[in-house]
Amino acid sequence: MKFAEKNTAGADKLGKSGKKLVTAECILMVLFTGITIVVDLGVWLLASGRLTGNTVIMTPLQVVAGDELTISGILLTAGIILQIIALILSFVRRKQLIR
Repeated sequence: MKFAEKNTAGADKLGKSGKKLVTAECILMVLFTGITIVVDLGVWLLASGRLTGNTVIMTPLQVVAGDELTISGILLTAGIILQIIALILSFVRRKQLIR
């Protein structure tokens, strides 16, 4: 009987600590997603010439022509949308782990 009581107490402690870890993971995901989006936008603004006035190639290969900002804007937007989807999926995973 005492063994079963010890296991239930241990399981409760494990469940509480697991909920805290899952919550911490979600908070870190929000923080890192925000930082990544700000850095992505900053790099795009510098490379596109919006801040400096001239375009700069910041990759070893030129994927998009320097004067073609619409394609690079679309790629930037697609990257940000994928990051937000990953953030939403981490919250869905949090709900599944808490159950």
